[in-house]
Amino acid sequence: MRSSFRERRVYPRTSMVLPVEFFAGGYGRSKLLDESIRCESLDLSVGGVRLVAETPLKQASEEVFGLRINLPPCYSSDPRKALPIDMKGKVRWSTATAGGKKHVYGIEFLDLDSGNKPVLNKVIVSELERALREKSRSLTKPLLDIKREVHACNMYAADLSVGCQHDCIYCHFAEHRKAEWLKQAPEMDTFPVPVDLSPLYSMKEYPSSVVYLSPSSDAFAPGNRDAAHELLSNLLPKGVTFTISTKNLIPDRTLALLKKYSRQIEGVAMGVANLDEERNSILEPGCPSAGKRLEGARRFMEIGCGVSVRMDPIFPGIDDDPESMKKVVKAVYDTGIRHISGTYLFTFGSVFREMSRHPYLKGSMKGLTAKSYPIGGKALSVPKETKRRTYALLNEICKSYGMVFMTCGCKDTELKDEGYSLICRNMDYYDGKGNTVS
Repeated sequence: MRSSFRERRVYPRTSMVLPVEFFAGGYGRSKLLDESIRCESLDLSVGGVRLVAETPLKQASEEVFGLRINLPPCYSSDPRKALPIDMKGKVRWSTATAGGKKHVYGIEFLDLDSGNKPVLNKVIVSELERALREKSRSLTKPLLDIKREVHACNMYAADLSVGCQHDCIYCHFAEHRKAEWLKQAPEMDTFPVPVDLSPLYSMKEYPSSVVYLSPSSDAFAPGNRDAAHELLSNLLPKGVTFTISTKNLIPDRTLALLKKYSRQIEGVAMGVANLDEERNSILEPGCPSAGKRLEGARRFMEIGCGVSVRMDPIFPGIDDDPESMKKVVKAVYDTGIRHISGTYLFTFGSVFREMSRHPYLKGSMKGLTAKSYPIGGKALSVPKETKRRTYALLNEICKSYGMVFMTCGCKDTELKDEGYSLICRNMDYYDGKGNTVS
């Protein structure tokens, strides 16, 4: 249907992929419709949204219906305060494209309240600013850019290189950033490329919440360690808080710096998904052994930082064998670390195609049969029920050792109230109980 309604671009708008749920009548007062539907949101604004769905929306015929846009649980400085945005909506127009395979709807928001409106607007403006920075980036050398990154739970984030020395076979983030940079500098043929840190010394304002190191590379890959130390030694004294994820070892001088400012380290996550070194040498060829990584994680505990181990990504048929998972949990327990987060592989595009051709991964890739909608994009992953079974088992294994299991609710947006935390960050940091990941 097409009405005479003409959209006016009164509000800033952007395109994001966010889970959307629908209710008959009004949210919270009637049954949920199309609970499993996930729509691609285009031209998202505080006034409305254009949704693209693979199946027709039942509620398109409703005069008014309730809808909920599920922002990730990490959109605020305290991740627990991030809430779904509920409102009433009305379909103003609809059409079918691609031979009826896609259904497009123009939806007007009718009662976005004063509390939710600034939250949604902040998300939109942040995404627009990020796109503008990417467009205006120097064509000769990448510049340090501390920005909100939707793929990193919408935290402030910083990469210290374009590309990553670890060469993890599954890392679509590094490949995507390289591809984006090649559009601006097609003559570039050597990666990784270190960023220019000069913007660090002209900053007039500093991030108001935690900064994540790093979304598309590893801040402590050998070529990034000096830059990471320079960044931290400049911003920690200015009161900036950091959360760190790495698969490598951190030099002694940086450990000493982190010890001095341990109250500004939200948490440190060390990536170890499997103890099998054949597996690790194939999938993570530039990383140290699992044993060395776990020893490095233990050193963070000794300087007063909250530490967890990330079993991420979990490859189906390789990393989700119960005995393999038990060995990882036991090894983590032996270090004194008491917190583990685990997330199945999400992948797409050329990275998925390359892995599907790899002899070691052909069988595993056949397990990626479900379309998934992690915050900020679309990908293939294992079915939701597979995740539920594996995460439930990991949770039980961790409990048997008196440990805590978590997963990332920003990636697994379909999981709800599963009996374990869907926030893979250090919540005790916000409770004032000390830097112990919880």
